[in-house]
Amino acid sequence: MNRSIQQKKLGWIFEKNDTGGYKRFNFMHREDNQLLFRIPEHQRFPSWNNEKKKLLVDSVMKNYPIHSIICSKHYDIIDTKVCEFYDIEDGQTRLSILQSYFNGDFTDMCNNYFEDLPQNIQRSFENYEVSIEFITVEDENEDIIHDIFDRLQMGQPLKDCDKFWNWKNTPLVNYALELIESNYLDKYMGTSKFNSKKRERLSDIVGLLSLIINWNVTSLEYINN
Repeated sequence: MNRSIQQKKLGWIFEKNDTGGYKRFNFMHREDNQLLFRIPEHQRFPSWNNEKKKLLVDSVMKNYPIHSIICSKHYDIIDTKVCEFYDIEDGQTRLSILQSYFNGDFTDMCNNYFEDLPQNIQRSFENYEVSIEFITVEDENEDIIHDIFDRLQMGQPLKDCDKFWNWKNTPLVNYALELIESNYLDKYMGTSKFNSKKRERLSDIVGLLSLIINWNVTSLEYINN
């Protein structure tokens, strides 16, 4: 198996042809066999909520890094010619959401549609470079490709407690950690076993503090399962 990594601009991936259709990738046409980048049948449909979509767009606008896209190389016969194309094995949701924003389907965090942005901001979005890893499997062995896909999906999303741990130097989370260390809450919330690896109670205590602080404002949003 061969692997290579290239940097591609969003504007190049989302480039349109003379008739207004997309030349290389179109998240709406999963079965289109004319495109360079395709979404294979085994991929799930995007299910991100609006907040996550807007955060992804905001990351691009701020030139923050996002995860790389991983594609497997294949060949197809189009008009009697052998043409190569790439199935997106990981990252199709991110590309689909960014193209959806580029297409004007939803607004960013400032409630702007892409077409309403100043041209320099639009160019900045289009010039954002995405890392794409191309993998070539001998004889296009589907078993290997599906094995790769399964392994790419093995990672577990971060829990709330892990996200709060990342912000442990902020006043709210830092105070929650001070309460945990004092053992004041141990009788009620079992915090005596808390450590850097066993962080589960951190999100509960941060949620409790947030509820108390914002009781008369937006208290319900801090109550989770």
